[in-house]
Order: sequence, then C-alpha cells, then structure tokens
Amino acid sequence: MATHDELTGLPNRTLLTDRLKHGITQAARTNHKLALLFIDLDNFKNINDSLGHDVGDLMLKEASLRLKACVRDADTLARLGGDEFVALLVDVDIDIEQIRNIASRIVDFISASFPIRERSLFVSASIGISIYPDDGQDSTSLLKNADTAMYRAKERGKNQYQFFADEMKVIALQRMTIESGLRLALDAGHFTVVYQPKIELGSQRLIGAEALLRWDDPSLGPVSPTQFIPIAEHCGLINAVGDATIKIVLDQMRGWYNEGLELCPISINVSSHQLRNTEFARQLAAQISTSGVPAHLLCLEITESTLMQDIEISHQMLDQLTRIGLSISIDDFGTGYSSLSYLKRLPLSELKVDKSFVDNVDTDPDDRAITTAIINLAHALGLKVVAEGVERESHAEALITLGCEYAQGNHFHYPLYPGKFAALMGGNHRANA
Repeated sequence: MATHDELTGLPNRTLLTDRLKHGITQAARTNHKLALLFIDLDNFKNINDSLGHDVGDLMLKEASLRLKACVRDADTLARLGGDEFVALLVDVDIDIEQIRNIASRIVDFISASFPIRERSLFVSASIGISIYPDDGQDSTSLLKNADTAMYRAKERGKNQYQFFADEMKVIALQRMTIESGLRLALDAGHFTVVYQPKIELGSQRLIGAEALLRWDDPSLGPVSPTQFIPIAEHCGLINAVGDATIKIVLDQMRGWYNEGLELCPISINVSSHQLRNTEFARQLAAQISTSGVPAHLLCLEITESTLMQDIEISHQMLDQLTRIGLSISIDDFGTGYSSLSYLKRLPLSELKVDKSFVDNVDTDPDDRAITTAIINLAHALGLKVVAEGVERESHAEALITLGCEYAQGNHFHYPLYPGKFAALMGGNHRANA
C-alpha cells in the first residue's frame, strides 16, 4: 500500500522516484541514457465530472492496462495520481526511434474507444518526454521537464507527444509567472471587461454586446486572454475566472440600470469546464437573482467544439440554463463538427459565423459559400445569425447580400470600456456615427 496505487495496482510516486533515482545511478555508471514519459489523459476530467467517479475509475483501470501493454517488462509504469501516469524506460542504451515508437503506440492505444457501461467514451493522451542526462541529471529535473513537454503537447492540440527542449524552460517560467499572477488578480480584482457592440446590419442599430475579459497586471502589464485562459484551464482556475467575469458583468449591468439606462442584451463566453460543472446553472441563477438583472438580458456564448464534446451532457445543461431565462449562442460556428440531428434539438437562439469565414467573404467564393450555408441553416432552424470579425465595409455589404442580419467587428466598433459603451447604449447611436 505504501508503494503502489490502490486503484490500478501500479507503482505510485514514491516507488517511481526510488526507481528513477536508481536508474539514474545505473545510467551514470554505464554511460547510458534513460527516458521519462509524462502521460496525461486529455478530457478525462470532463468524463469524471459528468458521468461520475465510478465511471472515471473504470476508465483509469482500462487506461492503465493499455499503457502497460505499450511498455516493456523492464520499464516502470507508475500512476502519480488523477489522470497522470509516468513511464520510465531503462535498461537499454535508449534509441530515440525506440522512444518515438513507444510514445506513438501509447497515443494510438489511448485514443481508441473505451467501452464502459454500454457507452463508448473517448480520451486521448498528451505525452512529454525527457531524457537523462540531456534534459536533467536528477529525478526532480527530469520529472519537471517531462511535465513541461507534456504541457507543450497539450498546447499544440493534445493527442501527441513532445520531447523537452531548452526553450520550454522559458515558456514554463512564463506560465508559472502568469499562473501566480492569475491567483493574485482574482484576489485583488485586477480583471476588467470591455464590450464589443453587436449591430443590426441594415439599420446599424445597437442590439447588444459581447463581454470580453481583460487583465492588466501591475507587474506583468496587459496579458492577452489567449495567454491566460489556457493557463487558467490547465491549473484549475478557469471556473473562478469565469465566475469573476460574470460578477463583473452583472454588477456593471446593475449599475447601468440604476443610472436609468435602457439595457441591451450582453453575451458572456462560457468555457467547457463551466459547462461540465453540474452546479453551474444553480450558481449562475443565484448570481442573477442577487444582481436583480433580468435573465433574458444575458446570453451565454459556447463554442461549437465545447458543445459537441458530450452532447447529452451539453443538452441537459442548456435546458437548465434556458429554464432560468438565458439565451444560448453557438460561437465560432463552422469550425467544429456539429451533428445537425442534435443541433435541431438544442435550445439555441443564435449562431455566430466564425471570423475565419468572414475575413474573405467578400472575395473568396468558398468562404462565401460556407457563410451562405451557415446563414441558411440558422434561418431554417429559426435562429439569429451574427457575423464575427467584420473589419471593412465590403464585409458588411457582402453579409447583407447573403441575408445576415447582425454583426460585430472593428469596422463598426472596437471593444469599448464600460463608460463609452454606456454612452453608446444611452444614445443607441448608429455605428460609425
């Protein structure tokens, strides 16, 4: 019990560390190398949270069997905890091609369907690889650097392996600095929200806005959401960041209401982690009730890929959210793999055409055809269509021709700080006026 994981029967961190230290001593004596593979199961937390820990435990047991089939008898496969495993490859003069073959085998084995309780469940593996002595000469450094390489594999799309490289040390330090800054920012309230207006294309009348989170750190300066959101997801802070965003928006809307402004609907982006939190709808309903803001003035934007990760769970959560009075928008539509049979069943209000199609909708026949198909699909389902990333007049003209009613983008308005957006909302100004 002191040296092995109770669930899977694999060596635990204590035994792995002991064998790693012994392996380093042997490798140093014989002038050989050894390799460490840090393995993390992608999207396991979603399955564990949505289907329960008993299903998660069954998946971990099956995953451990598949991993054992990928390594050799002389190697050590250990479970560090949660969905993290480590394979220690020793006893040979390590060949890079041999390491690649083992890592590729793990990626293939883990990505295959897991048949559990009459369900077909899917995860994938992100693997980071460090090699002694090139990437560290002690157990702590090798583990840390393999973990860093694993994180790079996740950043590059998951379901793959990455070897450690020196430049990853700089990236890891930046990530650690941003993670520490995030924790302080949540406590100190360093986040702000700006509002990207949505307009009606025909009249250029303001019809709503998308709330966009901004972080200007006293030490780090402005930090882009493309930097801090993935880190918040990785370190488990994304729910806290999401809650902070919702609170800022609700407080702002309440302040505008108290000033006598006529509020317009505000959209807030929701992450996959929030959507998989079974308490999310209840907690959000309590926040809205406390704020006094009418629920129908809030719209939740959910990316297409997030929605389709587990469609049944998504359907249940969206039903709960719409019963509160919220409306639901699919963000980045056209970039994922939506099942149309499910799409028609979901309680949606709006589709947003991804910016990648809007960029060349005025010049590229393919982008124009895709945008036309999305608009027609949305109208057939009785949904509004909002085009994102409208940057020039020719974009707007093309979208009007295709039958798109609403849009947002810098051609009309850059994201506005609350004061400027309040002025726009108060006058309901025409765009570009």
